Amino acid sequence: MSSRAGAVGVAVAFLALAAAATASGFGSAPAVPHLAQVRTLYAKDHAGTRPQGDAVLLPYSKAFEKVLDSCTISSSDLASATLFWSGKLSTIGSQPTTSLSILQAFGKRITWSTRRDCWNTFIAVEARMENAAAAARMQFRHEVTALYVYDHDGASPGSDVDLLAYSAPFAEIIDHCIVTPEVNANLMIHLSDQATEVGGRHVTTLDMLQAIARRIDWAKPKIICWDVFDNAEGHAEAGQP
Repeated sequence: MSSRAGAVGVAVAFLALAAAATASGFGSAPAVPHLAQVRTLYAKDHAGTRPQGDAVLLPYSKAFEKVLDSCTISSSDLASATLFWSGKLSTIGSQPTTSLSILQAFGKRITWSTRRDCWNTFIAVEARMENAAAAARMQFRHEVTALYVYDHDGASPGSDVDLLAYSAPFAEIIDHCIVTPEVNANLMIHLSDQATEVGGRHVTTLDMLQAIARRIDWAKPKIICWDVFDNAEGHAEAGQP
């Protein structure tokens, strides 16, 4: 065999080897462990859209594997817990809370090297994120705190999450009715007391806030809402929504 023929043979063999390496994944995006769970988390964060290739999953995979490497939890349980908390936090905040942000928040709390049970850490992180989401939406904090304390016999709210149920209907009333926040708070106490006394059942200020907000079916500008307040109080007396 001539030297030229030998060189050609070597080149052909090299190309074949390179092709085989490429086909086996050489030079492609790194493999993603726990691919099914990571894809599910990505799809949840992107309105059901499937990832276009595995490269976009790498931030999810990195955060997911960090938690798995540090916590005694199965991949399926971690994915399920992350999806649950993401959905829960998204209902509280004004913006959706992504699965990725939750995994990354978990990861930031990991300071140990030996795997251990992490449920208390998960719950603490979720609670902090939940409180931050509620605080971002909080309006009329002073007034709604007073109403919460009134409804709970002097007990203070545990967190802003407890107040959010009050804040949302309170703000709805202020946005649509000609009434100041201070007057509105006092009215809720008066109406709840009246409905309780006349109706013979316990009616809270939260019940009154929700009953009035439920009856707001007009757009702005604001109007005088005394008839709406009276209607809601009358239904509350009778145990109706």
